[in-house]
Amino acid sequence: DLAAVLPARSVMLHFARIRMFYLEDEDWGAPHDLAFVLQAKEEDQVELIDLGDAEALDKAIMELRSEIAKRGEETEVKLLAGEIYETVFAPFENELEGIETIFISPDGYLSLFPFEILVAPDGQYLIEHYTFNYLATSREMMGFGQAPTQAQKSLLMGDPDYEMEM
Repeated sequence: DLAAVLPARSVMLHFARIRMFYLEDEDWGAPHDLAFVLQAKEEDQVELIDLGDAEALDKAIMELRSEIAKRGEETEVKLLAGEIYETVFAPFENELEGIETIFISPDGYLSLFPFEILVAPDGQYLIEHYTFNYLATSREMMGFGQAPTQAQKSLLMGDPDYEMEM
């Protein structure tokens, strides 16, 4: 259903943080970040990509945020943003060929920075390649393209007297 409402030349990236349970060890592993990639109009093709150790990615994001906050050198910011690009975008950059708009539903620390500042291998920021739209959850898209419903009559009540004696 989500693929059907995505505009042409767009993709939905839904990120999720999970903890893997390893049956052979009967133990929970470290958290991992996952990316679900959904192309417009391709209902049967959802790609799932394991982005790896969430804690390492969180550390890189915090370093980037720190460098930006202290107004560090642009070269250092670009270096850090390029490293995060390699983890977050490089695994599915082939899926983005011909894409103009990216809908993103981030999770965890991925929601703490704008994806537009990530640096592609060509040295350009992603904002130079794509238009980004952020969603709290991918379910928000289900209302895209639907005509607003006709409002019904409402009953509004206010100023209740809670101390009124009966």
